[in-house]
Amino acid sequence: MKDEKALLSLAIVLLSVVCIASASVQPETRATTNTLDFLVAARGGGMPALSPADISLKIGGRAQVIESVESFTGPTLTRHIMLVVDEGTLYSLEPVVKEAVDKLLASLAPSDLVSFVSTRRGGTNVELTRDRKRITDAVAAMKTGPGVLWLCQTDMIQVLGRLTKDLPKGRGSSIVVISRGDSEGPSYQGDSGGGPCTPKRDDMRKLEEAIAVAQVNLHLFTVADPQHTWSSWGFDNIAGNTGGTSGQLTFSNRDGLVRAIHSQPGYYRATFNWNAPTDRAQRVELRTKQKDLKIRTSPWLRAK
Repeated sequence: MKDEKALLSLAIVLLSVVCIASASVQPETRATTNTLDFLVAARGGGMPALSPADISLKIGGRAQVIESVESFTGPTLTRHIMLVVDEGTLYSLEPVVKEAVDKLLASLAPSDLVSFVSTRRGGTNVELTRDRKRITDAVAAMKTGPGVLWLCQTDMIQVLGRLTKDLPKGRGSSIVVISRGDSEGPSYQGDSGGGPCTPKRDDMRKLEEAIAVAQVNLHLFTVADPQHTWSSWGFDNIAGNTGGTSGQLTFSNRDGLVRAIHSQPGYYRATFNWNAPTDRAQRVELRTKQKDLKIRTSPWLRAK
């Protein structure tokens, strides 16, 4: 009888240890005030007034109570634009880039900030600034040649993943990539095919999450000469996997940057108190109750 009691006591102790250990590895949760930026396309254009009652939000399958909805447009909208210039690929295309950037700078409000990031090792880098001359000087100082070099998609994906942390979080921030691009898309053999510049699915997944969590806009531009006015398959691939856009800059079309940055008159920001797990990003579902509106937002969110 004593042996049975001892065994029962030991079993209870072991069960308690297992329960404590299991509880210790559960993801930590904490209630924090978070924000989610989103874009709205209205049938009649413009930015309609929205309240928390007009939208519903689920994160990780759980409904969230939206406390407020704020709109940013006109005087309340400040843009943060990062120009990522793959200058080593832009030989003979410098005039296209210079005029496209000049047009963009001329279109911005005085409060908007712009930065310049060169992908060339040791290249010029300018932090976010309202001084337009610093940006035009950086463009004028590009070292592009000689030769025609193509983008390495894997390198660009990794660079973009890091740069998402260098901009203020939210839809007021945009990363704009300017490059000759890459004429090749993903490998038909998947991760086992292609060389070191062929993007792997895990690299693309990490970039998708980084862009989504930062809630920034991503615009990728292929710069091409008149004989090769094509959109880079590589950029189409990245844009399709991250919710970004892919466009062209050519000698006859130098307004692409302006159109991309001004494609939306503004954005909305929902504020909510989220009891969020701290170990991973969560899937986002944002819907509107108004049938004439379409909402676009980040598919993933991580607690700040």
